[in-house]
Amino acid sequence: MGADLYVVLLGFDLPWASSPVHHGAQLVRFLNDQQGCLFWYLHLLPDGRHEVLCGGEAYDLRVVPQEEAHEDLMRVADDFDRFIARFWIENLAWYEVVGQKRSDEDLSEPVWEYVRQYASADPTRGRRDERRSARRAG
Repeated sequence: MGADLYVVLLGFDLPWASSPVHHGAQLVRFLNDQQGCLFWYLHLLPDGRHEVLCGGEAYDLRVVPQEEAHEDLMRVADDFDRFIARFWIENLAWYEVVGQKRSDEDLSEPVWEYVRQYASADPTRGRRDERRSARRAG
């Protein structure tokens, strides 16, 4: 599966920069896409907390004005654990659907659980899924 991930995991010498959006914080780039279009950062806050931000600028390579950084950076996870769990499950889903060409019925339980989270957010979608499951079971 590793060959199917279209990202570059950076080595141990992780690039970092002062955060342009939070005084005293640091941005540590830990992941970028293969084309260098998106960059993911651990945003290390001065109080010891952290979050994961994503943006289109390599903040460790150039100084980005604060206004531009505010428009560019987006929080994608409250912490690294949540980010990596979502990253893993979304890549697993992609691999099963695109790489293995599995039907909906053949998707793994972790992928279905992830899909159910989104289905439960939309009441009409959830009812459709329940009806489809009932048809399969009956």
